[in-house]
Amino acid sequence: ERLSRWIWIGFAFAFLGVLLVVWGGVVVWKLSPAGDLLALGTAAVWAVFSVLQSKALERRSSLFITRKVMFYGIVTSLPVMLLGGFRGFSLGPVFASGLNVFCLLFLALFGSALCYAAWAGAERELGAVVTSNYIYTIPFVTLAASAVFLEEPIAPSGVLGAVLIVAGGWAASRRPVKEAAA
Repeated sequence: ERLSRWIWIGFAFAFLGVLLVVWGGVVVWKLSPAGDLLALGTAAVWAVFSVLQSKALERRSSLFITRKVMFYGIVTSLPVMLLGGFRGFSLGPVFASGLNVFCLLFLALFGSALCYAAWAGAERELGAVVTSNYIYTIPFVTLAASAVFLEEPIAPSGVLGAVLIVAGGWAASRRPVKEAAA
């Protein structure tokens, strides 16, 4: 996809808004190289995934792509967890209780499969770049939910950040004049 001027403007506004929401008016500069590299790596992998999924959606349905993503996710992660990988993390305690198994299946179906299917559908309609810009709304939703459900106060920087996130999402979803007329 071509990155239009509006997508870059939307990205800048939304990114600045996310920083304001996440920092909440308190800026602490503390470097954590392992965590920072992991976060950057995650962003890079998500970008590659979005582009590859966008290409795959040209040939296959959203449900087919979601089935494949879920299948290969299970195939690659389950053996590692069953063998006690990831610093001793094991699925043994999960399978010890029926409630735990139910919670794991609920998370797999609704927290992963349904969300991947919805994301693939959105990506098919909007494209990878515009859809990915909507990730920036997550801190905004978290801010609003924490105010409503946890009664946490919202800092003025959070309000400004929320406005910037919404403005960024709006700007990124704008279509160039030539494209809108077609």
